[in-house]
Order: sequence, then structure tokens, then C-alpha cells
Amino acid sequence: MGARAFFRKELLEIFKTAKIYIIPLLFLLFGFTSPVITKLLPDILAGLGEMEITLPEMSWVDAFGQFFKNLNQIGIVAVVLVFMGSVAEEKHRGTAIMVLSKPVSKAAFVLAKFGAAALLVLFSLIPAHLACYIYTKVLFGEAPLVSSLQATLLFSVYVLYILGFTVGASAVMKSKIAAGGVSVGLLILTLLLPALWREPARFFPGSLTGYPNALLTGTLSLPEALPAVLSALILTLFFLGAGIFFFEKQEI
Repeated sequence: MGARAFFRKELLEIFKTAKIYIIPLLFLLFGFTSPVITKLLPDILAGLGEMEITLPEMSWVDAFGQFFKNLNQIGIVAVVLVFMGSVAEEKHRGTAIMVLSKPVSKAAFVLAKFGAAALLVLFSLIPAHLACYIYTKVLFGEAPLVSSLQATLLFSVYVLYILGFTVGASAVMKSKIAAGGVSVGLLILTLLLPALWREPARFFPGSLTGYPNALLTGTLSLPEALPAVLSALILTLFFLGAGIFFFEKQEI
């Protein structure tokens, strides 16, 4: 089985499991509900009646802000949980040795897992962004297509980085629970670094969590996000390379 055939096999495997529903439907849910929740939030708070809370007038910026907030919090955790066992689970079940007995290298095995996962997640973002864009335009009267697409592109780079260390950890660890623990630890570290070291924060992938909103509000330009984008892509390759390196040294 060649590397290309194995990649197609991985895509077919995703279509046979709940993965094909979890990530796309979750992202799509955020796309539909974020503008609606943003529009209704002042009325909801006013209906509580017990305390007077004054909110500034909600706008399309807040709708997209809620969208990316949901993706960065719940969406990213879902991605880690869904793919933390991508390699480790096959090692645990013994199916990896069956596949690797064919002419497929361990590098191709890991990269096919990553490629199929990345394809699923990135294609899930397309209808999610479209839903958020349409509902925001309907509810708030305006929604910038170009800047919202650029913001989604920044999140796409961030989610590739998350997939990189999740699949890499799964290749190194012997169980998906251990891989999940390592991935969650790396996720926490990613989020902490920009807060702990503010001066070089623009070089940290964790800065990408706030860049979509900054881009939409005009406080950040796309070229200014380039250092974080490049570091995220480089670290994605590093984590995948490290996962392959240690996986090749393991006896299955």
C-alpha cells in the first residue's frame, strides 16, 4: 500500500466513524448560534430583572468575536479529544502492526493521520464561517467578507498547530489517555506563554487565539500576524517530526 493509498484509506476511515459528524457539526453549530446569541444577549440580560447591566450596542464584531471564542475554547478541546488517539489507539489495539507490515513507512503512517485530520477540520471551517457570515449579515446588517475570511485563515493555522502536537503526541505515547494528557499540557503551555512573556508574544502560536478579533477590529494587520503564523507552522512540522522520530524507535 503506497502512501497516497494509505491517505485515502485514512479519509475513508474518518467517514466510517463519528469523527465525520463531531467536528463539522460542532463548528457549524458555532457558526449558526454565535450571531444569534450575540444579538439576543442584551434582551436576555434585561430579562433577568434582578440587576441592571448596561452593555454597549452589539455589532458584527461581537458576533464574529463570539464565533472565534467558541472555536478557541470548545472547538480546540474537541479537536484534541477526537484526534488524541489517532496513532496511539491503533498501537494499543494492534492494528498498527498490521498496516505497517505492508510497504508503508511509519512516517507515512503518521503524516496520513495528520493529513486526514487536517482536511476534516479545515473543510469543517468553511460552512461554519459561511453560516456565521450569513447570519451576522442578516442580524446586524453588515459583515465584512474579506477580513472575516482572513480571521478564519489565522484560526486555521492555529488549529493545524494543535493537530500537529496532538498527532505527534499520539505517535509517541502508548495510550490515547497519555497522548491526551500531553496534548492538554502543550495546549495550556501554548496559551500561557503569550501572557507570561509579552515582549516576544508576537512570535508565539498562542497569540493566534486573539489575532482573529484584533484583525476584525482593525487593531492588527495580516502582515503583523506573520511571526506567529510562521512559528506555528514551524512548530507543527517540529512536533510531527518528533512524533515520527520516536515512533520509528518503538517496537510495535
